[in-house]
Amino acid sequence: MLCSLQNALELFFIDRETYCSQQTVDNYKSTLRYFTDFMVDRLQLQSDQIDVSSITLDDLKIYSVYLKNKDKNDNHQFIKTDVGEKLSSRTRKDYLKNVKAFFNFLVDDGKLTENPADKLKLPRVNMKIIEPLTIDEVKILDDCFRLNTKFGCRNLAIVHCLLDEGMRSGEVQRLKISDLHFDSDYIIIRKSKGGKTRIVPMARITKKYLSRYLNEKRPDVSHEYVFCTEFGAPLTGDSIKSLFGRLKKSSGITRIYPHLLRHTFGTSFILGGGDIEFLRIYMGHSSIETTQNYLHIANNLRFCQNVYRLDNIFLKQTY
Repeated sequence: MLCSLQNALELFFIDRETYCSQQTVDNYKSTLRYFTDFMVDRLQLQSDQIDVSSITLDDLKIYSVYLKNKDKNDNHQFIKTDVGEKLSSRTRKDYLKNVKAFFNFLVDDGKLTENPADKLKLPRVNMKIIEPLTIDEVKILDDCFRLNTKFGCRNLAIVHCLLDEGMRSGEVQRLKISDLHFDSDYIIIRKSKGGKTRIVPMARITKKYLSRYLNEKRPDVSHEYVFCTEFGAPLTGDSIKSLFGRLKKSSGITRIYPHLLRHTFGTSFILGGGDIEFLRIYMGHSSIETTQNYLHIANNLRFCQNVYRLDNIFLKQTY
């Protein structure tokens, strides 16, 4: 029985919505749209006319070449880049991994008997050394905010949730007051990537800013989300992006972005002698291979004495 590309994608997205975050589902929809447009153009058929069983490994190889030659942001309404700037190997690998995930689902769901993506090779990605924030740079960031103001206090708490807890931007957005356990010094991070929940120790500086914000500066609202906008609504991803856009200008640290703080957490944890399996758990990685990237970065930075240091609560010997 024919299963069209359009119908297969709808089934795939429904499946992912059962256990993935909305951000992950939106990423699948965005990247697989490129694949759909490619197949529509290649076969000169509409997506509801393309039988997924007719898609071959050769089609996927040609799609991989198409991505290699594709200009970055060529169809984006607002973002423009230099003419001739191509997608990075990391981006191409992510796009193709999502295609593989799509076809793996179709085989598991019985829509396909053979998987054309099984032998599709992914681009090699060179390890990029991401320089963690230094002690001096974090002081500059902190000095950009005034603790005695509503938004200064809120923004300091956001920055240190990212930096001292290793949280993702979306996890900061979804953080609720009931997830904060001040008496026992830990935070529950729910609905993280892959729908997982994890527990991380609460660093003293994070505790300080969160307590101050909740007790003195947070608007009196009915919802339980920790961070609010000016009008009391739960914070959005765009709000955090705007915050870091302004922070880049006010601090003069042009390489600053939310995930750099999480990178700093991972690198600092390893430099401080932390166990890599504990780091995997604290950062919510599904695979130890992802966490090992921080081991590689830390090994290249062993000589550095000024990398931002985490609270000792993360590095105490366990029993």
